[in-house]
Amino acid sequence: MASYEYIENTPLNIDPVVDFANTGWSVSNGIAYHDGCNSGKIRLDMDLSLHETWNFTFNILDMTSGSIRLYVDDEAGPEFTSTGEKTVQFNNSSANAKIEFYSDGKNALSYLHTYPETGVSNGRTMVFNEDENRFGGDHSYQPEFYHKFLDKLFSFKDGNLWEHDVNPIKNNFYGVQYTAKIKAVANSKSNSHKRFILLKVDSNKKWGFRTIEIPSNETYPNGMKSLLHENNFTVDKGEYWASFLRDMNDPQFDNVAQAIFEGRELEGKLMVFEMECKEKTDTELKAVYIYSTEKFRNF
Repeated sequence: MASYEYIENTPLNIDPVVDFANTGWSVSNGIAYHDGCNSGKIRLDMDLSLHETWNFTFNILDMTSGSIRLYVDDEAGPEFTSTGEKTVQFNNSSANAKIEFYSDGKNALSYLHTYPETGVSNGRTMVFNEDENRFGGDHSYQPEFYHKFLDKLFSFKDGNLWEHDVNPIKNNFYGVQYTAKIKAVANSKSNSHKRFILLKVDSNKKWGFRTIEIPSNETYPNGMKSLLHENNFTVDKGEYWASFLRDMNDPQFDNVAQAIFEGRELEGKLMVFEMECKEKTDTELKAVYIYSTEKFRNF
């Protein structure tokens, strides 16, 4: 709880709900600040490999009072009371790790760089949404160093200095062209067995579905797999429509090209898909609609 100062013989009104909810953390321009009034944690969730030792490196920019401590799945790291770059190791015990910074004073930290002790050692690039005060995803590119100057972001890659957010070509980083990819699950009425019929993509650009998978179930122990190319879609009133193709893994066919058009219809309780857009200009994706009918079985 926060400490308060007041004038003698003057009422002091405190809202306990607001007071206890405030952990003292705020984020601005890529830096997390703790004001020292309330001790508390700032949290993010991260997908890490199970039972592997991970390094977490972060930079403490200011340490006016108190300390900063990193927690991974409620396991506490060492307490830091000085500025500078710090590295802590943890053995991850869950697939979706809970990462938290705790502070009880006035201080600030900038970046979090994480990488496994073995294997790939150049870490991951994660992005933070300041408006929502949460991490919003990651990127495929991995520079050696980031630095913010005024309102500009710079990074070093192979010893070269790059400025971010000035390239008119989208998804192009350090001279390498990437594509936009989204992986999602369609699980409406997840307890019912459904036949998937068609889908609609509300976007200003065409998307392809690299993979469409139906997990294994009692009827189809090997599951189902399909795909949709960009040219499988037709445009109607600014929206992209396509009927689902068939199961590429249908054992009745030796030829995948024939199975995808003549094989089994896609059916199951849920669908996992990965969509991709290869456009190099601004792309806006508003929604993806999956249309299906509930399939009733005769016993």
